[in-house]
Amino acid sequence: MPSYDLSRERFRLSHAHLSVLGALYDGEPVSEDLAPAREELTSIGLVSEQGEISPVLADLANTLSAPVIQILIEATGPQGIQTHGVIVSDNAAFSHEEWPGTGESEYARIEPATVVFELARLVSLRQRAVAEARPEVLAVTSTMGALDAVLAALGELPAEEQQKPDAARETARRVLAESAPAMDPAQRAVFADLVGNLRANWRMTAAWPTQLDGKPGRGVNSFAVWDCGRLGYWERKSPAEPIVEGQITPETKLELVQVPVKRVWKMIGELLPNRDEIRDRAA
Repeated sequence: MPSYDLSRERFRLSHAHLSVLGALYDGEPVSEDLAPAREELTSIGLVSEQGEISPVLADLANTLSAPVIQILIEATGPQGIQTHGVIVSDNAAFSHEEWPGTGESEYARIEPATVVFELARLVSLRQRAVAEARPEVLAVTSTMGALDAVLAALGELPAEEQQKPDAARETARRVLAESAPAMDPAQRAVFADLVGNLRANWRMTAAWPTQLDGKPGRGVNSFAVWDCGRLGYWERKSPAEPIVEGQITPETKLELVQVPVKRVWKMIGELLPNRDEIRDRAA
């Protein structure tokens, strides 16, 4: 059920609600399958019986319809995949964060100058390193096939065991010994520790419209990180983002490199387009 908090300009909406708002904003009819979502929006006053969008939604609707920059975060953790992000238009900026198991996201207005801080909050980035243990190696090289084998084995563990770092680490060590026997033993041990301490892995992608040789184009920046709790942050160097469909095979190289938290903050800042790239949009 949609809801809103006018005092903080926050809206809790599902994909179906957004589809309804998009159709109404563009003056198009709302499809029959979206009728329940439209009724929900009408029941709380965000859409009138005549199909008019409430003025309180004006800035969000305008931002969704004409974004200048879109930053999308796909975060995978114990509760599955969640999608968060920030949308910036010429006149406003909104963050959105999904709540596990509800099918809804909270859209909240933010100041454009705080985008980097908001993105850091959405991935629960810590202000300073909290690593308690320094691993034997600071870079791990394996294959996506080996990682898939580990994840498949972890998925077969009882639910209570999946939440135990020791159980996850021992399972990873056993599977890697079978699926990656040629892997350096020190790297294999650290890889298993990373899996055992993995809080979440996420990838962050920024996209914006550009002009290339006078033709409309799309600029994209992206990177991926493993948040391994007490073992710190590890950038996934390979396969490098953005990943295209069909690019990954079991033989694809997987490379993880530990990075200090201050570097992750810088990576988020570097993700955003600079002024020249934004100017290209108006060229």
